[in-house]
Amino acid sequence: MGLVWYEFPVYRDTHDFYMELARNKSIESVPKDVRINIVEPLKKWVFDILVNIYRLYYDPLERRPAHIQDCLDLIPPIRVSLRMLCDMKLINPEQFIALSKQAESIQAQLKTMLGSAVGKIERKAERKS
Repeated sequence: MGLVWYEFPVYRDTHDFYMELARNKSIESVPKDVRINIVEPLKKWVFDILVNIYRLYYDPLERRPAHIQDCLDLIPPIRVSLRMLCDMKLINPEQFIALSKQAESIQAQLKTMLGSAVGKIERKAERKS
């Protein structure tokens, strides 16, 4: 039997990324307006990626590319939010680089998964015809 949803490397990496955001003292101590406008949406976007990865496991193959694309669509606002936190000097450049690398890794894994899912759908369609 294959991996369970919480064993997917992309899930583990996204979970670690979320926990890093949740535990980061610099991020937690930002002013209220920044927390409401940048930090809380940032955490929600990362959490939404986790939920979509969960859905990948349970939804039919044909719906998987949509969930993966939903995840990929969340990466740019995540990256912009991290950049804003760094530009506002609320996280240091080292934290920004580390968090950005995590986001890039998640994005690369999702792109690979998207290609794989689309390929499986195409092969399945070819077998039917």
